[in-house]
Amino acid sequence: MDRIHKTARDPGGDIFIHGSCVTIGCIPLTNDKIKELYLFAVEARSNGQEKISVHIFPVRMSAKNMAALQAGFFNRPDLIAFWKNLQTGYELFKETRTICPISVSKKGEYIYQK
Repeated sequence: MDRIHKTARDPGGDIFIHGSCVTIGCIPLTNDKIKELYLFAVEARSNGQEKISVHIFPVRMSAKNMAALQAGFFNRPDLIAFWKNLQTGYELFKETRTICPISVSKKGEYIYQK
């Protein structure tokens, strides 16, 4: 989760995306996929994009997948609430195909500005 909801004293601050399909708290991709992602990043930077955002979701946030998460984590209402909050941003992106400005409330909820 985020820094407001963290459980460890030091939740870390970086998530690395890399190849070799091996991980210790990172996001591993196959070597072919990391090469493809790298080329997209180079192209974006070459065309003036200064920041490359990465948004991570537990699943594709469809109604079916959300129902499966809720069933599997029925004893974790905190996670379900967090994922529902993520789903709002996910659906907004699907609708607009742009990343809207996002802020965080004092309670740790994401606030999506259309």
